[in-house]
Amino acid sequence: MKKVVLSEGKNDVYFLSEVHDRSNSGDEYSVYISEVEKEDQTKRLRQYRIDSRFNFYYKSEGGRSKVIKKLRSHSLMFTEFQLYLLVDLDCSTINDFLELANGKLKEDYWNKVKITQDSQNRFNDIVIIDSTLQMQTIGNRSIPIVAFYDDLEAAVGINNSDNKEKKLQKIRSYLNDNPKLEEEISNIIIN
Repeated sequence: MKKVVLSEGKNDVYFLSEVHDRSNSGDEYSVYISEVEKEDQTKRLRQYRIDSRFNFYYKSEGGRSKVIKKLRSHSLMFTEFQLYLLVDLDCSTINDFLELANGKLKEDYWNKVKITQDSQNRFNDIVIIDSTLQMQTIGNRSIPIVAFYDDLEAAVGINNSDNKEKKLQKIRSYLNDNPKLEEEISNIIIN
């Protein structure tokens, strides 16, 4: 099953790409960065569905509210994908995030679709949630969530003025300093 990770921004896609490259899985991936793309996301995802070159699709949506919006639309529309989320909690809690996401899902699907937390694995900067997207009409599906307690930029030390190469250097350094975290993310998303 093809894997789609919905994330907030381009730095998240850089992070995911670096974890993927370091995993040596050999699988190719595609990225979508909303801040620079002009093509419609849903159209691209439909095309991706039939593109056999890629097993992984890392998407930047342009903010947490847009991640939740895409989750809302993609959760029932693209059931042949395994969905993942990479989000920033912005110093709130994972329960706050789930309450917000479930509130938005309820607007469209009433009580027929919701995310429930099964377990969590905590690290210094990140909590990884094993959760389930419960859908009465289709059935349940796993939806792992990787959430930075604050945000990726604070954890990694990325500044707005950093160019892409500087951001990648900081991401590599962060992953070098946190091998267990890198292994966990790789095991959940890539392996």
